[in-house]
Amino acid sequence: MAEKSILDRNAGIKKSVCKGTLAFTSDLITRLRELSLLKQGWLDGVFGSPLKTSFIQWIADLFKKYYPSNIQLPYIYPTAEGGLSLEWDDDRYVEFSVDIDPETRVGSLYALKKTEEEIVATLQLQRDGWVVIEKLLAADVQEG
Repeated sequence: MAEKSILDRNAGIKKSVCKGTLAFTSDLITRLRELSLLKQGWLDGVFGSPLKTSFIQWIADLFKKYYPSNIQLPYIYPTAEGGLSLEWDDDRYVEFSVDIDPETRVGSLYALKKTEEEIVATLQLQRDGWVVIEKLLAADVQEG
């Protein structure tokens, strides 16, 4: 039953995680700590792998080192496979997400613009991968 309360609390954390970068470190660490508490079966009692500590630390390090300061923080959700899904709210997109595989540590970007244009990419989540995300989400990018 404890897993359910963790998931219930995540809904409230979701809102604080996306609010700018002023409280970036605190919000990110809080969210990752919450996700680190998930146990096997968190999704439905059977499915849902926990996130490995090494994976969580790797994600935290990536955000600290590469995350662009000019874009909002994403909502951060666990995936059933023990990875993470990062999702951004942006008025230009119906959906904008990056799913991170915990084994390969590669991101799968999927974006659907309101114009119905799809963007699909595989990202190495070092500096270049974050540059791609920044170019697509930066507020000062003008649609042409």
